[in-house]
Amino acid sequence: MRKKHLAYCLLLIELVIQIVGSIYYKQTPQEVWSLSNAILFMVPLAFGIRFGLLCLIPLAVSEIVWFCKLGAIGPLLHLFAFAVTVIVLGLAGKKLKHLPTPQRVTGSCILYELSLLGEEALYYALRMLILNRPFPWADVTGSFLSWANPLVLLLLVYCCVSDQRLAGER
Repeated sequence: MRKKHLAYCLLLIELVIQIVGSIYYKQTPQEVWSLSNAILFMVPLAFGIRFGLLCLIPLAVSEIVWFCKLGAIGPLLHLFAFAVTVIVLGLAGKKLKHLPTPQRVTGSCILYELSLLGEEALYYALRMLILNRPFPWADVTGSFLSWANPLVLLLLVYCCVSDQRLAGER
């Protein structure tokens, strides 16, 4: 039951970031968006695809609002990159759940870190292909190099280890 509380708290944080970030977009520091990304990629690995998709809803609404407001396809490309990443992580998390703790922790950490780079790379690749915009490598590493990355990574490790401990108690 405690694990669900943590998942709902992370969902609430994601919701607040998306609402406040959308209202005060220019004043929102990049670190806040990095925290949002980190949470969004950690949730499907730790809590499954359902919570991952639930956590994706605030971002989806935000990106659709930005698409309507700007009249540009960029937010939809960003939403697509996030959705693909969350679905892949949710499916991978389902497979990793059945592994012993060391392999699950290692696999989850590697996928989490790769997702921070992969989602941004996919988004900028789509922008490059569809909108003929440059591929800014420095922007791809933003979330990966953020302070939020190691903090959420530690939370992911905690969730993986506590899952196995709870399974052992049953």
